[in-house]
Amino acid sequence: MTVKWLGHSCFLMTTDKGTRILCDPCDAATGYEIAPQECDILTISHDHHDHNYAALALGNPVRIDKSGEYRAGDVRISGISTYHDHDGGKKRGNNIVFVFEFDGMGMGSTHVTTVVSAHMIPINASLSVLFLLAFFIIIPIIPLIFFK
Repeated sequence: MTVKWLGHSCFLMTTDKGTRILCDPCDAATGYEIAPQECDILTISHDHHDHNYAALALGNPVRIDKSGEYRAGDVRISGISTYHDHDGGKKRGNNIVFVFEFDGMGMGSTHVTTVVSAHMIPINASLSVLFLLAFFIIIPIIPLIFFK
């Protein structure tokens, strides 16, 4: 498996079997000029320009932009509904946290400011999934802290 950060909120994950997952592609208004990417799966966490620029997705990817359970190729994806603010989505709308399972691993993808609280996570969610979500909330801010 490889995980490549392309800029802002956008990651390209590739499974050992070659399935390419493009997550939250952003437009150039974010300050990142990201080249279009061939992909098999496109996930969009919410409908803001810095997370939904689907024009970067080349090919005919399966587009996932709603919560639910999905399977595409060798990838299982769970979309968990959350809010993009502390006011039940009234200020910035809804959001989806995606949990990917492939290559015998689990991987989470979410927006740094996404509000994830206990009542939004299914009761049977494992601690490893919650750990991965926390991991992916922290990782994007590390460059902001150490590489100013």
